[in-house]
Amino acid sequence: MRGYFGIGVDGIARGRTGARVVCIESDPVTACMLRWNLSCNGIASAMVLRGDARRTVDALSIDRIDAVFADPDRRPDGRRT
Repeated sequence: MRGYFGIGVDGIARGRTGARVVCIESDPVTACMLRWNLSCNGIASAMVLRGDARRTVDALSIDRIDAVFADPDRRPDGRRT
C-alpha cells in the first residue's frame, strides 16, 4: 500500500488541534513539499516518513494510535484507487 499523504492540508488541520501527526508519503517530491508546508504552517512537530504505508506503520514504535486518516491518490481520470 503506497502512502499518499499529499501536500499536508489535512495534516495541518490535525496538527492545529494539538494532535501528534505522522505523515507517510511515497513520492519524494510530494514528501518534500509536505515537510515544507507543515513547517510554514507551524506544525514543526509533525513526522514525515517516505515509503510504503503498511511497512512504515508496522515499523513505527508508537504505543497508541488514536486515529488513522487515509487519503488515496487521485488518478488522472479523476477516480480514486
